[in-house]
Amino acid sequence: MFCHVTLSTHPPFNPEVVPMSRLLTLALAACCLGLSTAAAGQTRATTADLGGTIVDQSSAVLPGATVTAQNVATNQARSAMTDERGHFLIPALPPGTYTVRAELQGFSPRTLEDVVLTLGSLIEVRLTLNVAGGQETVLVAANAPVIDPQRSVVSSVISQEQIQHLPINGRSFIGFSLLAPGVATDRTPQQGASGTSGLSFAGQRARSNNITVDGLDNNDSALGSVRATFSQEAVREFQVLTNSYTAEFGKASGGVVNIVTKSGTNTTAGNLFFFLRDGALNSKDHFERFNPAGQEIDRTKAPYSQKQYGATLGGPLKRDRTFYFLSYERLDIAAHNFVTIDDTNNVSFLGQNFGTPAAILRRAGFAIETGHVPYDIRSNQFLGKLDHQLNPNNSLTARINWANDLNENIEPFGGNVARSRGAVLESEDLMFALSHLWVRSARVVNETRFQVANRDQTVNSLDPKCGAVCTAENQGGPTLEVLGVASVGRQRFTPQPRKNLRYQVLDTVSYFTGPHQFKVGFDFNYINATDQSLPLHFGGRYIFGSIPAAVAPAFGLPAVEIPAIVAVQLGLPGRYVQGYGDSAAPYTYSDFSLFAQDDWRITPRLTAKLGLRYQVQSWPSISYNVTG
Repeated sequence: MFCHVTLSTHPPFNPEVVPMSRLLTLALAACCLGLSTAAAGQTRATTADLGGTIVDQSSAVLPGATVTAQNVATNQARSAMTDERGHFLIPALPPGTYTVRAELQGFSPRTLEDVVLTLGSLIEVRLTLNVAGGQETVLVAANAPVIDPQRSVVSSVISQEQIQHLPINGRSFIGFSLLAPGVATDRTPQQGASGTSGLSFAGQRARSNNITVDGLDNNDSALGSVRATFSQEAVREFQVLTNSYTAEFGKASGGVVNIVTKSGTNTTAGNLFFFLRDGALNSKDHFERFNPAGQEIDRTKAPYSQKQYGATLGGPLKRDRTFYFLSYERLDIAAHNFVTIDDTNNVSFLGQNFGTPAAILRRAGFAIETGHVPYDIRSNQFLGKLDHQLNPNNSLTARINWANDLNENIEPFGGNVARSRGAVLESEDLMFALSHLWVRSARVVNETRFQVANRDQTVNSLDPKCGAVCTAENQGGPTLEVLGVASVGRQRFTPQPRKNLRYQVLDTVSYFTGPHQFKVGFDFNYINATDQSLPLHFGGRYIFGSIPAAVAPAFGLPAVEIPAIVAVQLGLPGRYVQGYGDSAAPYTYSDFSLFAQDDWRITPRLTAKLGLRYQVQSWPSISYNVTG
């Protein structure tokens, strides 16, 4: 359970638009009980709110005025009427640019253009209506900026302009979260496929964050990492919440990254892009300029090719009512790691020549490539989205996204680690999401969201059939470690399949009355991981080190030190490790949350944000064997 109270102060209204002002936030209470790592979130997960006050020339409030907000890109409009205090609120508007028009019988209409609503914000405007007889007045919000006066969260909005124009390596848009204060790159060492979100909020673990897409969970339940995403061309904007977010958001002791995807508009538009990075643009790496002994050499530069390309297209299926958006991106990388296992200098022992270390390992049944050894990385990402306005008070959104990835460098090889000791990750993600927004009345708004998401991921040995030793269907074995010389054979954690099927449904009801904005809701996740295993050393692991001279006679050899690579030739391992048991670890998991939130505007200059969240996680009893 999590309870949260925040007070925020803001200035009184001034003519036309609320001016910018410093906000003071005071955290009064926060308490946590039980198993939940719940935090809280901002006003809206996928939308924004527009509010304000309508007055006359004497600054007297005007009840009964009609205020209409029209989206510039889609022409979709929503209206509200001012109450006895002259206040109005139009909740749950899609982020975008709006034209706001206020009108009342006996007064000239007034219009405010270019009002930008960003994700999760409550933007307030103040419009003054003149007595009828004059012309309609049109203002431009850019010349008198509006603000979010009740904002108390510590957050940053990463806009579409930043995503489009700022450079980022790999085009992974989540990396833009580093622009937010308090967010840093996670430096914790990661083991292959057991990655994290890569983001550390205020020093927290990178597995302690919550990543959402269109208000729905996008986390890997087993690792706390991010499930496959989509092209950054498909991102409208996203919000990075680092502190003081309200009870709507949970499952994060770190931070929240809340992503909203693009939608189509009344204008048919798209783009094509192609990025190329070729080996001709690269300098030589260390091993192309120096040998393992540090002596200068001049090796041929490794081939390298990176191509990233794709397209987007969006527009109307039915003008002002139904819109589509499509996005596709592909990544192809052909690269090399440099393997330095000695394939030049022969090994002699007691007058006998055994050949090079690489030759000794090949005779033992291991495939050894030296020098520039290739690997591939491929990725395909597709997103399709459909928005339909049933009527002014009901809208539906459906989204499907698919991703397919291959990474032959997920367990990097190179140096004295052979390619056979590496691993390849293959994954396929398929997600379907559906949401419904229902404006039941001027006071009640209901948001329902649902998703089903399937992840099929495997981590296999990079070269499972690596000679006479590695031919078994279970990816063979063993692992061979020759201290100071080479590491070859089966990757010790393979094969590692993981299938994960997630169902999620959540519903939020908002109720507006007087100075209160109430919100209550629930969030239910059910995850079925049917095929999951984590074998360790199931193919066996031989560790060869040098044998001291004092020990050599025990093997019928003279009292001389035996080098580690000679010990391989003689079949004298220093240690052997064998995994056993049942590595399968299927599980089912459910997560149920309830929350309640009240944004209470005590005075025009003081708002209290009160929140309570309850979350329970249900795990089955463990009945499978433990891997030894």
